[in-house]
Amino acid sequence: MLIFSKGDHEIFVILFGVFILALLKGLIVFKTNELAITNQRIIGKAGFVSRDTVELKYEKIESLSVAQGVLGRIFGCGTVVVRGTGGTAVSFPYITNPVAFKNKAMEKIG
Repeated sequence: MLIFSKGDHEIFVILFGVFILALLKGLIVFKTNELAITNQRIIGKAGFVSRDTVELKYEKIESLSVAQGVLGRIFGCGTVVVRGTGGTAVSFPYITNPVAFKNKAMEKIG
């Protein structure tokens, strides 16, 4: 029989609160990030209260890469990193089906 002390209960509540905050942060980022492919550029928008927008023309893109961990592969999400000329790297986390996005972008780039 396990008996929890008052200190154990407080630690559980704190850890549960941290878990809920991390889950909410991930959900907000997932719902507010946008990444689009047009016929001339890749457009990325991120942010909930303040909004950051990035536009990269295809001729200025050097590479596209995808980072997915185990959970990202299971749930079909990941981070797309677009590297432009001059060392510019823009990262977009929590993108749904990032491999398909990369493949479609590579088709457009040529």
